[in-house]
Amino acid sequence: MLATIIPISDQAGKKADDLLAAKLDELHMRNWGMDPFRSGFRAFALEPTDPLQTVKKPQWIVNGILYTASSPIAYINQKPVKVGDHVHNARVLEIGKKDVVLEFEGRRIRLSVNQG
Repeated sequence: MLATIIPISDQAGKKADDLLAAKLDELHMRNWGMDPFRSGFRAFALEPTDPLQTVKKPQWIVNGILYTASSPIAYINQKPVKVGDHVHNARVLEIGKKDVVLEFEGRRIRLSVNQG
């Protein structure tokens, strides 16, 4: 079975183009929700009701690790630390070849090099 191609007249083609353009404009104006190319995280600041209640969440960034079996050293927030040291209210529990384990408020936090 062969398909037959029927040419559309210029007038019908223009009408189809106009309908398509109108439909695309309509689709463009819809609220589609979240943009798939943006992260779902937004930064915002809340005004505290009492400045004394403001709590900053500590951040730790492992800048590098100098690993030796006997005395490993991690650089967290540009400062050298060893097992047992404290950095931003967290205690250094372990220093591995590629990561550091901290204890903060009773929880263990594993950080990799250049990952906060």
